[in-house]
Amino acid sequence: MAFKGFFDANTIEFARGVMRGENMFLWAIAGAWIMFLIVLGAGFFNYADMNTMTLTAVLIDPIINAVQGAVGGGVVGWVLGYGEKRILA
Repeated sequence: MAFKGFFDANTIEFARGVMRGENMFLWAIAGAWIMFLIVLGAGFFNYADMNTMTLTAVLIDPIINAVQGAVGGGVVGWVLGYGEKRILA
């Protein structure tokens, strides 16, 4: 990590645990929220500007994609946690 010394000096233990992937659930929530907000913004753009989606599709699409984002975020947390545990084992 490029700024490991700075990171270690300026973070609390909880943040270090999250970055090590100790809590995969937090990564899943973050992935879901990020995906939800991105797809919601793109959906409203499509609805308002290009008229390619109905309002129902604009509201349902972010929910479906949030599940995909949660899976992706969970995998990121799992991989980060797995690498740390494998080194220690």
